[in-house]
Amino acid sequence: MSWTIREAALDDAAAVIQFIKDMIAYHDMSQKYKGICLEEFIQDCFGTNPWVNCIVAGIKEDKSDNEEKKLIGFCTYYYTFNSKLGRGIYMNDLFVIPSERGKGIGLCLMKSVIKISVRKGCSYMNWDITDANKSAINFYERLGAKIDGKTSFMSLCGDALYKLIDDNN
Repeated sequence: MSWTIREAALDDAAAVIQFIKDMIAYHDMSQKYKGICLEEFIQDCFGTNPWVNCIVAGIKEDKSDNEEKKLIGFCTYYYTFNSKLGRGIYMNDLFVIPSERGKGIGLCLMKSVIKISVRKGCSYMNWDITDANKSAINFYERLGAKIDGKTSFMSLCGDALYKLIDDNN
């Protein structure tokens, strides 16, 4: 069997949403995150004003086969900007189903995003990772990535986001 990496199509949206749910469960984050719904993903990835981009990995029976048999992973990313560094890309999610891990698929997804970033004139790529995901941290460090101990990822979510702008506060 062989596999391919390509831009996600609208027909892939349901599979990507399932991957997001699987990723949340795999990392035991279901208490904190529910994941977005299919309609949100379709609007944000394939709508008239997309907020996110997505590539997918799919299995083919053999190299001469033009049709994928099933999707086995995905990566979402978006463009960002830093006043000190210029244009950048943020790799949001990188996921490969457990049965296909260790075959270089995640690395190929990541390299695909890096190639896109270079074509777009980006000078850096950022992503976040949980401290508990030691195997992924080791993988990224072997690629030359560094954990930036100088900055912290901050977040305002849900009620905290709206509470800050509430005129009653």
